[in-house]
Formats: sequence, structure tokens, C-alpha cells
Amino acid sequence: MIFKLSHPSVIFLILISIHLTTTILKLIFVPKPATTIRGARECLHSFTPVRESDDSFFRRMWPTLHQIVDKCSAKHFKNRFVRYGSGENSIIWLPWLVDHETHKCNTVFVLDENNLSMERELKRNNPKCHVYSVSENHPEVNRFQNPEYSILTMKHKMNPKSRQINWGTDHYARDADSMDLVYFLMVQVHRPRFDSINLFYGGSDQIKLLFTKSPFDDANLSSCQFNVIYDRPKTRLQRRAFKNTWRRLLYDRRYLITNVRKLSSGNRISIFIINISEPYCWAKYVSNFPFIPKNI
Repeated sequence: MIFKLSHPSVIFLILISIHLTTTILKLIFVPKPATTIRGARECLHSFTPVRESDDSFFRRMWPTLHQIVDKCSAKHFKNRFVRYGSGENSIIWLPWLVDHETHKCNTVFVLDENNLSMERELKRNNPKCHVYSVSENHPEVNRFQNPEYSILTMKHKMNPKSRQINWGTDHYARDADSMDLVYFLMVQVHRPRFDSINLFYGGSDQIKLLFTKSPFDDANLSSCQFNVIYDRPKTRLQRRAFKNTWRRLLYDRRYLITNVRKLSSGNRISIFIINISEPYCWAKYVSNFPFIPKNI
């Protein structure tokens, strides 16, 4: 008995079977294309040496870090970058994609000088933002400062190692120089989430606060954007710290390094990091597409 294929229903069933088989094989054997964020993270990993000494890692990565980030991740956001300030006294800002009356904008600047040019420009272009600026060189302010209309300046010298020394609240009350960033954000600013934190002082040490199981985690603090000035490592321990910091940022799925700038002095770089793990930050600053954890 010869099976006839001329019947339309038989041909239809054969085509459906072929389509289903092809679909199943694709799901099993063909990897899904990476999303923009995931592709950027994978690209950064591919350019990062796996087994190199601290000195070799530094010699290879420090001169080319800005080129690697530009190739892997900056290209996806470059058209949206906005710079406030000029030269070394400048930050990168990602404008929000959505806005709502319930959204609050809070930004913090940690400086070592009394220069408010960046803060003023940011406030002028984003009047909804509350801008906090802390520096040991800011003058003492006794009058009330309304964050709705002015920049809140605070006179403190931030000590990134104060928490490691286990100084308590009594010491904070006695000595303003002992204040660390987490204590400042929790006690002085009273905000759990920030839109941007900009570290121009002690950035090489302060950046470690972002890691998993860090003081930031302990205090349930978060920020959607970070600008960190990182000093050129000079000693072997500093080069080891640079290597560990870079790898920790790569393997922490909460963050994506989106820009690195070599500053004119040549001894520092500016690192721009965005938070890709919080749905709030994702929707407001990163993408209009839905937040899906597996895509990061």
C-alpha cells in the first residue's frame, strides 16, 4: 500500500511537524542572542585577563580601560550621556526615561574643594533634584537651606576607613572628620535610595562600599548612578586593590560600568557606573524594555 502525500491534511501535518522539530532544536542547541546589557557585561569579561599578576594586570588594563569600556558598554548609552561641569570637575548623568510625581531625585557630591559649579549646573537643568554637596572646604552654614530651591552644602571631611576602625556614634558626634559615606547618607541625608552619588574624594576606597555584603548592603542603601574618581595605583597593594575592585564590579550583577574617562592629570580616571539590578533604576534610567533579571 502506497501512502499518498497529495492529500492537503497530510502535507499540513508534515509541515507542522518539521516546524516544531526545528523550534525544539533551536531552543536546545542554538543560544539566545544576548541582550544589550548582558552583551556588554560579556564583552567586558572577554577583555579582562583571568590569570595575571597584579602588576601585569595593572600594566595591561590601566592604559586601555577607557577603550575597553567604550567598545563594550559606552556605545549603548553614549547618545544619552549628559556632562555637567568641565574638565576633571565634571560628572556624567543619564537623564531619566520616565517621570512621575511620586519620583524623588536625590544626588550627592563628595568633594575635597569648595566648588559648586557641577552642582549648580545639575540643579539648573534638573530642578526636581535635591542636591547635597559635602566637603571639608565648604563654609559653615547656619541658615536654613531649602533643597527645593538651593544646594545643600555640608562641611565634613569624609573618611572612607572610619567604619573599618569601628568608630561609634559618640566619636561621630565629637569629630566630624571621622564620618564615613554610609553614616553620612543614613544620618545626615536620611535617604535610602539616590539617583546619583558622585565621589571626587577617596573614590578608590569608597567604591568598595558598593560590593556585595558591604556597608551599603547592611544599611539597605542604593543608587542608580555613580561617578567615581579613581586614583592611579602606586604601590603593589594598591595595584592588587585595583585588580580586585575591577573584578568585583564585573562579577557583581547589580552594576554595569558604562564609561571610563582618563583625566587630564593622567593620574586619575573617572568611572561611571549604573545600577541595572533595581527595577526602579532600570525603568527610570536604563531601558524602556521590561526588567528581566536573566537578561543582565
